Amino acid sequence: MNKASQENDKGNEYFKARKFEESIVSFSNAITVCDADQQLLSIFFSNRALANLKLKRYFSAIDDATQSFLLDKKYCKPLYYRYMARKALGELNEAFIDITAVCFLENEEIEKHVNARDELMYELVAKKTEEFIRNLPRISVKANDDIVEEYFKHFKMHALFDQSYNAEKLNLFLQNLAIAPKVENRDAKIYLTKAIICFLNADWILAEKFANEAIRHVKNDVKLKITAMITLANTRMFPENRMQFTSISNILKIFDDALLLDKDNVDIYLHRAICYFLFKLYDQGFSDSQRCVVMDPTFEEASILMFNARYYMNVGKNPKAVKKMFTHFEEYVRDHPNSVDAPIEYSKLLYHSGETGKAVDVISKALEHNPANCLLLKEMAEYLAIQDPPTSRPFLLKALNSGSLFKSEVFLLLAFVAAHQGDFNEALIYSNKAISLIRNERSFLRGICRKEIVSSTVLACNLLGLNTSIANGFTFIKQLAPVKAKIYSFRQSMFSE
Repeated sequence: MNKASQENDKGNEYFKARKFEESIVSFSNAITVCDADQQLLSIFFSNRALANLKLKRYFSAIDDATQSFLLDKKYCKPLYYRYMARKALGELNEAFIDITAVCFLENEEIEKHVNARDELMYELVAKKTEEFIRNLPRISVKANDDIVEEYFKHFKMHALFDQSYNAEKLNLFLQNLAIAPKVENRDAKIYLTKAIICFLNADWILAEKFANEAIRHVKNDVKLKITAMITLANTRMFPENRMQFTSISNILKIFDDALLLDKDNVDIYLHRAICYFLFKLYDQGFSDSQRCVVMDPTFEEASILMFNARYYMNVGKNPKAVKKMFTHFEEYVRDHPNSVDAPIEYSKLLYHSGETGKAVDVISKALEHNPANCLLLKEMAEYLAIQDPPTSRPFLLKALNSGSLFKSEVFLLLAFVAAHQGDFNEALIYSNKAISLIRNERSFLRGICRKEIVSSTVLACNLLGLNTSIANGFTFIKQLAPVKAKIYSFRQSMFSE
């Protein structure tokens, strides 16, 4: 054993001097003369793996690291070296499992390894998202039906569509436009439909191009032109990464031009209010949303936006005004017992202001009027998942049975609950179910992140011979928890701070 240790020490000296070839020879000698001490032999293989890694001999590094790990499954260094070699070879899935296992074993440098794991996850997710996007049709609704429905809630005078349209109907409408005989403003309607589809798919640049073409091709149809103009304005103001390059005056000019065509079109005022809201001009947003309510008291989206504007105008500045707004919002919810959106948005503002208990009460009362509503059930589950995840499970299962439009979101929450309880195999099943229902990039990103975390945990536990039930005792697993799981929607993108 002395001879083996001497060769290993010699290898370490060569390694420090960056003489990697010589160090490999010494580590190999140590391996050859080592007796039955598996722990020492594991160290020698691990050292040779690192030397091979330095020389970019990745396959040799993987072989040595694997041999080292098999000799001592509590030794994390070889797994880390194998992760590095696999990552260099582009074997991201395998590398992700290894670095997850390292996070289980490592104590001293846990933060460093968790950060490495997160970086690899983002790289892996980006790659899988690219593949997902490539497999989707170009001009076709990729957004799930919940997002489509949410979008059309914000129109009372849309020239082509209403809230009854889903992704399938939009795709079919576009196909029929091309073949139907004698369609007035056919080209304009085709361009507008494509603009809306691209907008829903978050393809902002193409959406703007089609919206401009729709405006240009409209002939003698004021309502159609206004809808196209609103769509154009939306393409310029909703993508957050483009807003910093967008002048609000240019967007407001579109709305001003639309008002010259018809000052009684309530949709113009609502979407201008949204524009003000996005640029944090809450007082102007309040004024326009209030005008919408006067013009059409049944326009619930306008009322909700008005309450939100009043909240953000005064939060942190005027507690009395916020309290008064909450009183009025509560009265609105009470006067509209069958409303779903109003109690949900009221509860979100309460949650934002720190009144979680009252937010839960609002949803609970709304469920008394609509006990099978999937949105209310999902919202209740989200609040419960923050405090005591297992208690949210009955609400999630009931939401699934109600024919929920938001099944992918419900499955993701069920995956979180299962993972919290240590059942990572069940969490993986739910994650896969969620991903199978997703049709847009944003939702896919969230879903695939959850799946990769869960699947890597399961596989890492299998690799280490651990029971998955102990996994949720590790701090890095806590990233599974949602801060407050929210669906991305047209409305929520407005109300996010």
